[in-house]
Amino acid sequence: MNRTNRRNTDTSNANSKRNRDANEFALMIIQKLDELEVEYDYKFESLKARAFVLNLKGIKTKRGCDWSSNSVKRVLERVENLA
Repeated sequence: MNRTNRRNTDTSNANSKRNRDANEFALMIIQKLDELEVEYDYKFESLKARAFVLNLKGIKTKRGCDWSSNSVKRVLERVENLA
């Protein structure tokens, strides 16, 4: 018996859960950015500004890293695709 036959190849449930978790995290980050705009009375005009303030507040990415412009962009795109 080779290894492939022993492995559970139905990953749809795990993929669905990962997707739900990522969507929830993205929505939470968007909500946090909205709150920060109100707190600072400032409308963020760039991805860099959003990443800067998330890092300033100590909010980490889902994997525990600092925010970059590209990571903010991916979160915004994910939320946009939910609508």
